Amino acid sequence: MTELLKFKNKDLEAGGKNIVSKHKLQINRGIDNQGRAFKKYSVKYRSKKVAGKFGPKQVSKRGHPPDLRLTGKMLNEFQYISNAIGKELRIKYGTEDTEQGRKLKENNEDRVIVGGNRIGPLPQMAVVKMIAGTVQKNLKKLSRQPIKVIVM
Repeated sequence: MTELLKFKNKDLEAGGKNIVSKHKLQINRGIDNQGRAFKKYSVKYRSKKVAGKFGPKQVSKRGHPPDLRLTGKMLNEFQYISNAIGKELRIKYGTEDTEQGRKLKENNEDRVIVGGNRIGPLPQMAVVKMIAGTVQKNLKKLSRQPIKVIVM
């Protein structure tokens, strides 16, 4: 059974990058870590954003659903960082940029993208598919091994 759940670093790295991609897609769709819609932007903020009045660095004019992408910097820094294989699998992602990390933390207070060990439906499904793909690959390898059967 342990052979079925054997992961390689490259499996976790590819899976981690896919999880981040799905998490960004979920954020872009305005979905929180519980699978619910993000809290709406305030009327004042939404009006200013839609009108493009935040200056030349503004890349998004979408007011609804919230996409947390005014300049794009914060989510551009939201990326796969590392992985570790031990008694448990670990995939680390987020941002290592101090300023973008601060913004991410502030946004996470009103529009929760991760919290309470929940990451939301799209990245969670990416985790499930990563595990299922690895099990399938390992099962295929095991099925090619010769089996000695002794009948008594």
